[in-house]
Amino acid sequence: LLALAGFAPSFDSLRFLAVGAAGLLLGVIIAHVANVLRSPWFVLVLLTIVAFFLFGGVLTLTRETLFGIPTPHSLKALLDVTVAGWKELLTTLPPVPGDGQLLVLPYLLGLLAGVLAFALARRVRRPFPPVMVMALLLATVISLGTLQPASSLLGLAVAIIGALWAAVRHRRLLQVVGTGTSRRSQGMLTAGLIAVAVAGGYTLGGHLPGVDTGRRQVLRTYVEPPFDVTQFPSPLVGFRKYTRDVKLLWDQRLFTVAGAKAGQRVRIAVLDDYSGTVWGASPPSTGDHSGFRRVGRTVGSVPQADGEHATVEITIAPAYAGLADASLWVPGVGYAEELTFAGPRAAELAEAVRYDTTTGQAVLSRRLQAGDGVRSVDVTLREVPKDFEPSGDLTLSADAVAFVAASAARLGEKRPQAWEQVQAVASALRARGAYSDGTKSGERHYLPGHSVSRIGAFLKSDQPVGNDEQYASAFALMATSLGVPSRVVLGGITAEDGSVSGSGVRAWVEVHGANGGWYTVPETTFMPDRTK
Repeated sequence: LLALAGFAPSFDSLRFLAVGAAGLLLGVIIAHVANVLRSPWFVLVLLTIVAFFLFGGVLTLTRETLFGIPTPHSLKALLDVTVAGWKELLTTLPPVPGDGQLLVLPYLLGLLAGVLAFALARRVRRPFPPVMVMALLLATVISLGTLQPASSLLGLAVAIIGALWAAVRHRRLLQVVGTGTSRRSQGMLTAGLIAVAVAGGYTLGGHLPGVDTGRRQVLRTYVEPPFDVTQFPSPLVGFRKYTRDVKLLWDQRLFTVAGAKAGQRVRIAVLDDYSGTVWGASPPSTGDHSGFRRVGRTVGSVPQADGEHATVEITIAPAYAGLADASLWVPGVGYAEELTFAGPRAAELAEAVRYDTTTGQAVLSRRLQAGDGVRSVDVTLREVPKDFEPSGDLTLSADAVAFVAASAARLGEKRPQAWEQVQAVASALRARGAYSDGTKSGERHYLPGHSVSRIGAFLKSDQPVGNDEQYASAFALMATSLGVPSRVVLGGITAEDGSVSGSGVRAWVEVHGANGGWYTVPETTFMPDRTK
């Protein structure tokens, strides 16, 4: 039970421990029955398999059973989780739901540990094999666990109890031949050895290989998330369809936000990677980027934002559901602490959601439909303050922003500080530029997109002309070139009734501050008025 308790940071409730204890007790009973009947090992294996499927449904998958009786659906679910649940646990942001299918895993581990340890304790005279089973269980739980341990004392407690158990068992064996050694002296010797081991571990543990990495090594560190958002088109490319002159989605409602005030910024897609062709989300293998991983209802702490808490419910409208480039992206007002879904597809969407803790963005492996609801408790992002100080690793490489370096240096006016240069760039774009969707009658036709060629031509012009797509892209690229970590956000601004229509869609920029938080730079900071 101490070893199974290492799963505490992985689940959002302690039900996993009760399920694991039930599996452990069941395993002991099975091993005892097999021992009494003097059954061979292969019979013990068969009994364990039968017990796993017979009781697994009622203990872990209550919704799939029929009044506690196994059904074909529950048996298939048990088999599926046994095979694929390990990877799902490792690719899900902890804590996972404490009432979900992944409860099968602690149940299975408890069952196997109970069967194997008790069978060895009764069938093998040596005292150490049963203890090694528990050590293996602890190592398995640690490997499947999180970067943050449940308690640094769990391993010590398991070691002490295992050593005491082995000492008592060894004493019984020695009494058969008669050693003449008293129980008191043996107990004192055992206690002394444990004390020496604890003191040695405490003294030498910090000097062992791997300690200087500063990061706990668990399996989830090496398991790549199965969801790659880069295979889908960037929603920023289709910005023009929201504009007035194109007349596709300008007057159509995309979604409604309950719990948000008028003028609230709702992030549709956070784009932190630039390929030279489009802004998109970073692939999961980029540096320390967390990637899009499975997530339960509780997302966890939010170190990247220090704004206000907001509880909102977003209802998807048909116009948003019909967007091939956006309907996979889950709108939100900030970094989620809790994320659930409403509507008839709530359970289906909960299984399909993936969340990136680096950007605070959620996506789905299947598209949102009209009537779907998204409920979240978010920490909103504040607008960049007057005393803002940038800091942090750049999200883009120097090669990616090299083509804007000359323009950034020229517009930055060689100010002494990086943020002062970025502010000068924003002022220059706003003052010199003009706004156009590129299709208005009587104007030149300006191309959409934000590739190297489009942004390069945009910045080389005496009067830069474009819409939110070009201005946000150019500003974020030049800010990065000047040393300020930046990313582009496609989002919407709520109306009085809480709705977001095509007319409210904007593209703005977020920058990273010295306190570890991300801040919003409104599009009005670096873009001219739309009437210019």
